[in-house]
Amino acid sequence: MSEFGKVALFTGKDVSCTGEQLIQLLNSISSSASGVWYGGDLEWMQYQPTSEFLLEKKLEKIGNTEQLISLINPENQMLSGVFLLFKDDLKEKKDIFVDTEDDIYRKYYNEIAQIRLFDTTYIEFYFDSDNFKRNIENYNFDKFALIKILSDKNISFWDVMKDSFDQL
Repeated sequence: MSEFGKVALFTGKDVSCTGEQLIQLLNSISSSASGVWYGGDLEWMQYQPTSEFLLEKKLEKIGNTEQLISLINPENQMLSGVFLLFKDDLKEKKDIFVDTEDDIYRKYYNEIAQIRLFDTTYIEFYFDSDNFKRNIENYNFDKFALIKILSDKNISFWDVMKDSFDQL
């Protein structure tokens, strides 16, 4: 199984996993995020996307970054979700099943980036490209906070999260 090399961890100061925070993350990486987004395993607090297929764990095509942003209601909070960015459209239909609670750093199928939203608590953004890292480090997030970018898989992921929550 292939794995990502880096993960950026985000959380809110008062509330996390809002549509507005996801939009900020997407805006921060948009200059490097050319490609096609797919999504699955989405659960929202109130608003549901018009496409019921996104609620399933089977990955479905969304489109480019602007199309993904237009799907998101800024006021809503997300309970779970997985978004994968591919360089190109998956020409032949692949049955790819995603799960928010899957293994850390896991790549599903040659994607170049991955976003996971967890239980209204935090957001993970997986990637390999240093361009994504620079985009995130140089973006002024005002609705939530970048906790840390990890590239050492020996660092305890959960300890980083616990320490960060204790500081908020």
